[in-house]
Amino acid sequence: MTVSLSVVAADHLKAFGNRVAQQYASYRLPPVTIVELFLTEDCTLRCDYCFVKGKTPSKRMPWDVAKKAVDFLVESCPPDSDPEITLFGGEPLLEFGLIKRIVPYARERAAERGARLTFSLTTNGTVMSDEIAAFGRQHGFNIMLSIDGTRDAHDRHRVYRGSRKGSWDTVVGENFRLLKSIQGWIGARITVCPDTVGQLSSGVGELFDMGVNQFLIGPDMDTEWAQGERETLSREMHKVVDFYLDAKGKGLPIRIAEFEKSLADLRATYSHMWGCDAGRTRAAVSTEGDLYPCSKFVCPLPGLEAYRLGHVDVGLTNLEARMDFIDNGADRRPKCANCDTRDTCVGGCPAINLHMKGCLFTPSDFECFNKRLHLELLARIPKEVLVPDAPEQNS
Repeated sequence: MTVSLSVVAADHLKAFGNRVAQQYASYRLPPVTIVELFLTEDCTLRCDYCFVKGKTPSKRMPWDVAKKAVDFLVESCPPDSDPEITLFGGEPLLEFGLIKRIVPYARERAAERGARLTFSLTTNGTVMSDEIAAFGRQHGFNIMLSIDGTRDAHDRHRVYRGSRKGSWDTVVGENFRLLKSIQGWIGARITVCPDTVGQLSSGVGELFDMGVNQFLIGPDMDTEWAQGERETLSREMHKVVDFYLDAKGKGLPIRIAEFEKSLADLRATYSHMWGCDAGRTRAAVSTEGDLYPCSKFVCPLPGLEAYRLGHVDVGLTNLEARMDFIDNGADRRPKCANCDTRDTCVGGCPAINLHMKGCLFTPSDFECFNKRLHLELLARIPKEVLVPDAPEQNS
């Protein structure tokens, strides 16, 4: 078969362009230090608020893609740095066999670079074993649970695939007791929906009594919140502050991430900054090895499809798309430019902004409401509480 010169030239031009893009990125753009590995799209649950829509169970990350993703991270991050790997899904523990290969390989590669590698993993709590829990402890990372508070709040949205059966009994049953017995310190990621927001504070209290120590509380930002629902969120979050301060005052082991930074800390971190670390120092790797700004772009909601940044075979080559996450000039975000909270806010999640408002740089009205509520809550936290006590990890 004869291959035309034009085809050969086009292939060489594309390869040359990729090399130029990588060279430019290595000199002028921030290094990637956080990688999210999308190990599988398969999941035991079908949570209706999950941003991974249209899950494809057959999409699983092969070992060669995982290996290249680790190499990409290690070769991207500076020597003597602190890179992170997030094991993601779907339900990542469905791919525990792959995780057992990734972790030691990544540790070995990071050690060659003189880097201090850390791992994180969030599970829906339906997949657990002695081996899984012990593996997390052995390799120095805690496993976080996605659990939405009370039984009713949890089971409204976190249901098994192929049915409407809630997963509460599985998550808080033997799986929770097993994890708690080995891990000790338990963190919970709570997603608050408009129809469950009235149960938020009681859910935090129930989970704490059950043995959860750390909470990441996040409203579902990918939906509209009516005025009454926003008011309920405000009341419930103030009740959570009451509970938190009472527990801290008694010396009980509790952390709530949203209450641990002062306004001065926020200003020092976010002043003159737009956006999070997505596309800057963070990249997500799909099951096929494609690179995206973060995990929310991997299985895209409408409007997010254009943000494929490259592939683990060639690195980050779509510099035009990546620059959207790095160029944070005020002229690109007029809604935020004159806002009185702009020095404590990053302007919302870029993926959610794009989905809800059609623009990376325009947060929704609910995002702005939630930010103001956060500042209002922080104003109630005494200075001595703002610096968190270090948890006894894996105790």
